[in-house]
Amino acid sequence: MKEITIKDIARQAGVSIATVSHVINSTRYVSPELAERVIKIIKANNYRKNIRDTVNAGKRSQIAFLVPCLEDYVLLAGVLSGNLSRFGYVISVSITNDDVNIEKQLLTALLGSKSTGGIILVPSADNSGYYETILNRTIPLVLVDRFLESGNIDSVTTDHELALYKSTGYLIQCGHDRIVIITGKKNSSPAREQITGYQRALAANHLPYRPEMVLTADRYEEGITRQLLYDFYERIKPTALISGVSRLTPGVLRFLDDHGIEYPKHLSFIGFGNREWTELVDPPLTIIEEDFETIGSAAAARILDKIACNNPSAGNRAPPGGITPAKQQRVQTGFLLRKSTRMIGRGPFGEDAIPVERLALSEKEIEDLRSGHFKIGISFHYGNTAWTRLHENGIRDTLEKYGVQVLSVTEAHFNPELQVTQLEGLRMQKPDAIIAIPSDDVATAAKFKELAKEVKLVFISNVPLGMETDEYASCVSINEREGGYNAGVLLGEYFKNHDKVHIGFIAHGAPFYGTHLRDGTAEQVVRENYPNIDIVSIKYFYKIDRAYDICREMITEHPEIEGLYVSWDVPALRVITALKELRREDIAIFTCDLDVEIGAYLAKGEMVRGLVAQRPYVQGTAVGLATAKALLGEGKYKYIGVSPYVVQKNELLKAWEDIFHIPIPKDWKLS
Repeated sequence: MKEITIKDIARQAGVSIATVSHVINSTRYVSPELAERVIKIIKANNYRKNIRDTVNAGKRSQIAFLVPCLEDYVLLAGVLSGNLSRFGYVISVSITNDDVNIEKQLLTALLGSKSTGGIILVPSADNSGYYETILNRTIPLVLVDRFLESGNIDSVTTDHELALYKSTGYLIQCGHDRIVIITGKKNSSPAREQITGYQRALAANHLPYRPEMVLTADRYEEGITRQLLYDFYERIKPTALISGVSRLTPGVLRFLDDHGIEYPKHLSFIGFGNREWTELVDPPLTIIEEDFETIGSAAAARILDKIACNNPSAGNRAPPGGITPAKQQRVQTGFLLRKSTRMIGRGPFGEDAIPVERLALSEKEIEDLRSGHFKIGISFHYGNTAWTRLHENGIRDTLEKYGVQVLSVTEAHFNPELQVTQLEGLRMQKPDAIIAIPSDDVATAAKFKELAKEVKLVFISNVPLGMETDEYASCVSINEREGGYNAGVLLGEYFKNHDKVHIGFIAHGAPFYGTHLRDGTAEQVVRENYPNIDIVSIKYFYKIDRAYDICREMITEHPEIEGLYVSWDVPALRVITALKELRREDIAIFTCDLDVEIGAYLAKGEMVRGLVAQRPYVQGTAVGLATAKALLGEGKYKYIGVSPYVVQKNELLKAWEDIFHIPIPKDWKLS
């Protein structure tokens, strides 16, 4: 008795050979009704799959894959080969060097070969007319990575427009407004789409599009790329760069290294592609990752469909020039966030943050400080924490070695009326400068405006509401935008693999520029990047002790909450007390600032799962240098930013020693 074939199954089921193949190999979705019909016939006839009994029965067993270069398409070739080999097809790879003449020669040879069953092509030309010969010969053709505007040829491509829209938007969210992109061939579909996505992101954030911020690299030789970049960088001075072509990424890195440009310190950099080494460089690269698994699987399925429809034995031959309606499929990219980008700090008037390194004192300035016999006072908003002690130590260590005397240090217990009284006491000591953290940006503003007429003012974290830039010397702050971003990412990544998560935000309600920026950025990051997380409640405290009551209210109203963001460590400790009383120690907490008590919870793996720490000693040093500049009459250092420190349990030992310069507490048990 003759063994049943896949063609017989297709005929009996009333479907195409390709449909039977997809059912047998689970390579593509088939409706349950059709799949059941095919399976019944297979079982009834005791069919056993044979590699020769597939859609390529005959001599045309080769699928040609034409690519501009090999290195960018190795992964895609592997996916295509894996998908097609199951059907008896062999992939042959040819390199065009993105040259239409070379490509034409290769295509002519393939069209004349009896072994060519289909062609998968990364096109070098940018118009469909160039490929009409292939269409007229009814050789199945599918484009990958690039598409043609006419839309009459099947294509499976990366959604380059969405990729650049998202990556540009991310950099804008990080505070960048001088973002350069590098695209490939000027008239290619990826370049057109990338520029469109870039323009959309700028428009969505009310930033102008400047054509000079787009660099087109028609050739990829590294020497050319590096020279183009040098001319470009010197002219534009960008703060961020996105490479839209995988082959350009190594050249960009070598260019940065050659010219002493550190990423992300001097330039945030986002690469493109799937190369494993991007994770191994230091710092690891944030990249736009193409989904070659989906692209390759979809292109393989499409070429198999076209081969089956074009097979006379299938009884379904289509007319030349259009075997089946052409399909254009876009595949979204991934975004692997690593450590090659940074947040741009902004001051209260939108100023770019000045790095601490630019505050270095010259020998002449040091001499002038020592001969000036300057005196200063310090006014903290609250004290008795490692945070304030380290700030004070950093300020004293910096200024006293230059002969600047610290008259006195006060702390106001977050009471603006008390701080105003203390400021008057400092004023009576006749200091040349006052360093202060306002306990309330509104209630203390009048007193600070009054003091501005007599002394130099250097603020930490916040500038009182209504003060003009000429009324204070400097503001030194942790990069609060970066801190909020990092806190949001910590929370989001912790719950990333959960199906649906409910969380709450306990934020600071007082009008502090810094904490508002940090809390708001954390919320924005979670909402925009983690769709599986639902922020079910946001409540605000004005006095720290209120965080306890707010937490109890929130958890009572929303017992489904699994995670909490709390503005900083001191109110977070009040929240922990409330959660313990409610027996909800299952809730994960994310906060800012590192001290002994909050660190103990993180060390023991109890409730606190991650935090973003300030660098109080470094910030104190920066405050001291900013004050020194102010005492010498320098007025150009309006906003100085210090990057925060991301701390999880496995990083706590190093973080503690880096921040506090002392061993960890003895009762912490870190394995």
